[in-house]
Amino acid sequence: MEHQFWHNKWEQKQIGFHLPHSHPLLEKYWLSQTAGHKPGHATVLVPLCGKSIDLLWLRQQKFNVQGVELSAIAASDFFSEQQLTPTITTKKDFSHYSVDQLEIMVGDFFKLSETNTYSLIYDRAALIALPQKMQKNYIDKLYQITAPGSNILLITLDYDTQNDTIIGPPFSTSPQQVEQLFANNWQVKQLERADVLQQEGKFRKKGAQWVYETAWLIQRK
Repeated sequence: MEHQFWHNKWEQKQIGFHLPHSHPLLEKYWLSQTAGHKPGHATVLVPLCGKSIDLLWLRQQKFNVQGVELSAIAASDFFSEQQLTPTITTKKDFSHYSVDQLEIMVGDFFKLSETNTYSLIYDRAALIALPQKMQKNYIDKLYQITAPGSNILLITLDYDTQNDTIIGPPFSTSPQQVEQLFANNWQVKQLERADVLQQEGKFRKKGAQWVYETAWLIQRK
């Protein structure tokens, strides 16, 4: 997808994917899936983070938090809405908005140059924000930047794609697709899968018959 697509979404405030609270599946599974990582020492990377409240929840658990987001509007809105004043610096391909141990790096996620760096990843809406043709590149980038034994808490949606009025993002990503994407170099465990159609009004309005949300624990071998 072109960068301008997402810039337009933020400029026009078309951010239906944003939740005004932390995600229930994050609260339910994060601490159990990060066993062995001590808060205050481990850094959580949150790809394509938008202005998610999840960043604040993770910081409240005493983790260092680094989000990556293409839109400067999203980063500015996050800190403004949380009544925080960030320090802004520029390094290579990213502008860094930082307060204490919480940072949003504004730039193209695919330009991250780190190798074997991160041990914790939280992906609530990154993989499913990408069309299928880009998802493999995303997984390859995750493999590059993570260390062996790293954990990913991944949340995906899959829905009734026979209704051609529903066009992503988010893109429907089935359990079979997730297992195929992570087939090499990763261990995949499904934590929870539930029909959330009643909570997804935009999908109901477009005639979807079902919408499933799935939480995954992904571990790099």
